[in-house]
Amino acid sequence: MRIGEEAFRPLAELGVRQGVNLQPGQTLVVMTDPDNVGPARAIVRAAYEAGARHVHVLFQDQIIARTRMELAPEDSLTEYPAWLAAAFIQEAEAGAAFLTISSGDPDAFQGVDPARITTVQRTAMKTLKPFADLQMADKVAWSIISSPSDAWAAKVFPDKSPEAAFDALWAQILKCSHADGPDPAAAWKAHAETLNRRRAWLDEIHIESLHFKSSGTDLTIHLPKTHKWGCTGQRQPGGHSTAPNIPTEEVFTLAQRDAVEGTVRSTRTLHHAGQTIDGMCFTFEDGRVVEAHADVGEEALRAMLETDDGAGRLGEVALVPKDSPIAASGIEFHNTLYDENASCHLAFGRAYAVCLKDGDAISSDEDMIARGGNMSLVHVDFMVGSGDLDITARTTSGATVPVFRDGTWASA
Repeated sequence: MRIGEEAFRPLAELGVRQGVNLQPGQTLVVMTDPDNVGPARAIVRAAYEAGARHVHVLFQDQIIARTRMELAPEDSLTEYPAWLAAAFIQEAEAGAAFLTISSGDPDAFQGVDPARITTVQRTAMKTLKPFADLQMADKVAWSIISSPSDAWAAKVFPDKSPEAAFDALWAQILKCSHADGPDPAAAWKAHAETLNRRRAWLDEIHIESLHFKSSGTDLTIHLPKTHKWGCTGQRQPGGHSTAPNIPTEEVFTLAQRDAVEGTVRSTRTLHHAGQTIDGMCFTFEDGRVVEAHADVGEEALRAMLETDDGAGRLGEVALVPKDSPIAASGIEFHNTLYDENASCHLAFGRAYAVCLKDGDAISSDEDMIARGGNMSLVHVDFMVGSGDLDITARTTSGATVPVFRDGTWASA
């Protein structure tokens, strides 16, 4: 089953007009799975109607990627096509926007040697680092939207027939993206305004640290002195606001890379690089993970944490209430884009430079670290929100302010 061009039109418009906020004369690069021909055509049409100069579509197939990971010569996994990396970097530096349609199978790489997966990913991330630098600093417009696939739908709704599961997932994608009504653009803008009110309040109280407390979690996260909070609509590459994730329910900032202490337990399954990781718990000292465990997928977890020096430190802190629309659905989506927006979450690895007041002036990885932010090739979100989660802020003046109580906003 597939979504046709006309059916995908509301999400295509949202991705083009709000997600990357495509400007007349701008180039758009679209990345997706081969099954998403209809959605890709809808985006191409919406982009040209918005005044795009060029629209380039790149199809990436999970089955082909898995075949390479399983069968290619070991030493070839450390090679990434230079021409492809150069194309991404060239288009980004020239001001192109990048829109991804997230789909596919959550378990696409299950059973593949985690070491081979990690080698492939590390190689790609190293080669594409100049592109990632632009992306993480919001110097390039980018966004992610979704389309259902048979494998994904079956994972989310295993008790439904294939057709019913596919339809149910598509309905949820539209609802969660605020694209199921008569005016998705207006609905999205209203949603962004709500998130921006939360963001402004968090900036106003001048937080020095956050204490997360729930069953299995007792964690203190200090924030850099020049941190600021972000949300959809706040990032402005080229002076234009964008929505990097559709859907999104988060307000986020970065952690002080060397000042995280305590223990934290994950509350939702993580699907990372086509592998399932569940039942995670971590102990932090001086900002670094010193103990890590997972009930399922521990080998994959450890491979990720050992990617580089920054992979075992936190880069992001994101707040999402338990009553967000995605959480209220009661559905586990087995897709980080959705599951992270049903729960407060943290991210291992690289921090967003845009979350520092002086982020535009950062000139190198060393400069980012000197300002308190973490650097890594990876950025992996894991969920920690729950119905009993309390988050308390200590401000720079020494006051304590309740931010979350019982899993939802306590103030503002």
